[in-house]
Amino acid sequence: MNSNESMDRNLVAMVATATVFILFLILYVMPRSATLRETKASIEELQTVRQEVSVLLPEVARTVPTTPMPQPDVRTWIANNSLTGIEKNLIANDGYLQGKGAQVKLRRLRAEDAAKFMSSLTRVRLVVERMQLQDSDGDGHWDMEINLKVPE
Repeated sequence: MNSNESMDRNLVAMVATATVFILFLILYVMPRSATLRETKASIEELQTVRQEVSVLLPEVARTVPTTPMPQPDVRTWIANNSLTGIEKNLIANDGYLQGKGAQVKLRRLRAEDAAKFMSSLTRVRLVVERMQLQDSDGDGHWDMEINLKVPE
């Protein structure tokens, strides 16, 4: 009787282990594998789109007109074209690199004014070397320091 009880316990333990393993497969592995397949399909689709975009980029570069250099120099161009309406916020507009660069400091800009200023800079060929934008007192008025230069 003792060996039968031992065999019964072993059989129950094996059935319980198999049941736990099957439940693990059903509840954990199968949903994860379906998600993994979906993710893999999404990645493959994105790679295809990326390849298509990579093929089209040289064509777009040839058709997009290049932006002009700021004339007569960066500081003067910014003063004449980018600071309209926000002159009262201007702290400094200092030129450097013999006119090929400028450091602009603006204080207490509204978000719309900061966006308008940054958007105006896209009309000429400039590189942002450094930019600091912060709302230190949390009132929605931004302090901006930006260093711009003509690309080499």
